[in-house]
Amino acid sequence: QLGGESPFGSVLASLGSDYAVHISPDGAGRSTFAGLDITTPLGNGRGWYIRDCDSGQVWSPFFAPVCERFDEHQVSFFPGQVTAQTLKNKIATAITIATLPGRSVEVWLVRLENRSATERSLTFTTYVEPCIGPGLETSYKDREKLIMMRRPLSSVGVEDDRSGDLVLFHSSTLFPIRYQTEKSEFIGDGRTLRNPRELDGVGKPASDGPSAKAIASFTVKVELPIEGEAEFAFVFGVARSPQQALDLARGLGKTRLVAEAVEAARARWEELCSTISVDTPDRVFNALVNTWLPYEAYTGWIRQRTGGVCFDPLLVADTIRRLYPLCATARMDCRQNLLTFASGISTAGTYSPDDELVMTLPLEELVWLPACAARYVVETGDLTLLGQPVVTGDGSSITLEEHCERILRLCAASSAALNNPIVQWAFGEWSAITGQVSSSAGLLKLKSGGNLVSNPGHQSLPRRLRHYQLISPTLSEPEVKTELGQFFGSENGLDGDSRVACLVYSAAVERILGVQASCDGLQLGPRLPDSWNECRIRRKFRGDVYDIHIIRPTTILTGTVTIKVDGEIVSRQTIPHFGDGAEHKVEVVLG
Repeated sequence: QLGGESPFGSVLASLGSDYAVHISPDGAGRSTFAGLDITTPLGNGRGWYIRDCDSGQVWSPFFAPVCERFDEHQVSFFPGQVTAQTLKNKIATAITIATLPGRSVEVWLVRLENRSATERSLTFTTYVEPCIGPGLETSYKDREKLIMMRRPLSSVGVEDDRSGDLVLFHSSTLFPIRYQTEKSEFIGDGRTLRNPRELDGVGKPASDGPSAKAIASFTVKVELPIEGEAEFAFVFGVARSPQQALDLARGLGKTRLVAEAVEAARARWEELCSTISVDTPDRVFNALVNTWLPYEAYTGWIRQRTGGVCFDPLLVADTIRRLYPLCATARMDCRQNLLTFASGISTAGTYSPDDELVMTLPLEELVWLPACAARYVVETGDLTLLGQPVVTGDGSSITLEEHCERILRLCAASSAALNNPIVQWAFGEWSAITGQVSSSAGLLKLKSGGNLVSNPGHQSLPRRLRHYQLISPTLSEPEVKTELGQFFGSENGLDGDSRVACLVYSAAVERILGVQASCDGLQLGPRLPDSWNECRIRRKFRGDVYDIHIIRPTTILTGTVTIKVDGEIVSRQTIPHFGDGAEHKVEVVLG
């Protein structure tokens, strides 16, 4: 759909970097770093142009900014990447925009193919408009094919502006025939971004120094023989110093390096989302569980950030819950985020779950700490996390386990909190580690002794969840809708993307597929929708792989669930953790 965001993947993010690209299917969007817009938030801060040198025809790999229609056009979103494939004037174009793990950059990998019967001479022009302040100083490094932009020294520190020391840079893997750093010279009098003068090659050449309205643009020339192909790339990013900018650009100075980085980034997201892989009759459900719910949980936090520091206390728990589905595959990141959040050195400031709060957080937000900590422990088996010291608001030190239980005791003492479905869910998550945590038994008795009530009859489901139900037949089935309704509908609940994605992921994996991790192993209690006769699940768990095949027999039901592991029937519905790093076959026949 032109003019709107993609339902999934419109935020290109990477693990270990605070850089993100917001992009729609038509190519409009912006780039952010630490929550700060570094290209204009209007969505027209970047563009790409292809020009036929013989005919003078101009078009773009995306619909914007030239807004010419194509003979063929397809835009595909992947975690952290988007690829636009077009056919126009018998030139096939594929451009991939991608973020890279641990690097504050975006790369643009371009491939052109000549499908005409004559040789073609083309130019490819880039355009980036930063928004970190007026009067930027620009400089061009010929050896690195690099444009750097930064605020002049006289303006740094004058305003309380986090962008004061940032260096923006744009580089090319091909030597440009032209480059431009001034917006007025790029567009020209009476022109717009749809038909800028720079494409004609008649503007005033760029020079180093202050720019009234700085931009970064490269034009490269490509000669394509009949059926010929060409591949090249560009980089745009942010650095803390000119030297860091040079190092980032040099590390991606060849097309081969950029292509390898793009492939590695995609493989990294495949690994991050590989804890569970399902194959069911519902293709959309498969895609949600296998890829998009884990990715949406992570990027939802980025989408809702309003700055480098998220001052809204109702969103602060996103810093830990964004890693909830990735606990097993992003172990160290998750562990560090849990300890940081618990210590109060989070994006919202210092707090502690006691009577002297520096910043008050709702219990339904604080409760994400024990929920995510429990998920981390059962997925990794790392019980040492619970013994890590945490400094509270009064300066005392307690363990993370004690910190989590203080939060749960506060919830148990509040009837309103205890009846909140999010809090109930968190108690269930924490119960998964009670066999290994000595002091939590009484806490669970307190929880179970409470008079839990169901959600009010009136439920206002989050918009994101309603979209999931609209596109997935499984999530719209009555029994599944009932399960999801247990998590949502609280009048005071948040409608954040991270929160919704985490809870739908938990419900889909543990309630529908019935695969739940515990300290003892994997608990199986599948409740397949009536429309399913079978499904396959590939579950990674602490180094082992479980290939699970669940079947609903067509004969008379026996009333019991039969489970075989490697051909042998097990007497209970918990598959033990073997710890041998091997793959184990699990057959489940529903009763």
